[in-house]
Amino acid sequence: MNVAHPLPSTVTSVSFSFLTSEDIRQISVKQITNPGVFGDGRPIINGLYDPALGPSDRSDVCVHTSHCLNCLNSREITDVQLAI
Repeated sequence: MNVAHPLPSTVTSVSFSFLTSEDIRQISVKQITNPGVFGDGRPIINGLYDPALGPSDRSDVCVHTSHCLNCLNSREITDVQLAI
């Protein structure tokens, strides 16, 4: 597509919908299965700092978009086992 010479088009309809809390939870869950945090100075996949959870500080880059500065993510802790 040449943006200097766009093709004419007409939008005939637009549709919007809302996601329920359960819909959002189903598409955004990242299961943490690895008890480790860092290995060789890098976050461990499936660990608490898995890059899929979003940047852990301002110098990190989002693995999903590679450009967002503040990913909106949340962590839902459901089962915690601590070794003391």
